[in-house]
Amino acid sequence: MKIVYDFLKKLTQLEMYTKPLWGKMSAQHMVEHLIFAVQMGNGKLFLECFNPPEKLPALKRFLMSERPLPKLFVNPVIGPDLIELKFSRLEEAKSNLKKEVDDYYAYFKKNPE
Repeated sequence: MKIVYDFLKKLTQLEMYTKPLWGKMSAQHMVEHLIFAVQMGNGKLFLECFNPPEKLPALKRFLMSERPLPKLFVNPVIGPDLIELKFSRLEEAKSNLKKEVDDYYAYFKKNPE
């Protein structure tokens, strides 16, 4: 848990005009992308799995590995274009990300199974 909150502290250094070093997402797009991922983990967002069952073991091995995604990877769920921003400001998105992380830990504290 400390690692996640240390990461959130480092996010305070992220500014609206921070240039991407790896992909094409703006700073705010990346924070909102993280919100999306955390919401999948805290039970607020459910996406139907679209991968064939026979590919799941290989996909899981990749996701659990240290191997990075290729540069400019296109997420098949999102597509090649950036998703429209949900929040009006980066600071608002950062604040929401912290709330979603808090909700994540609260969810698993209430539902340890």
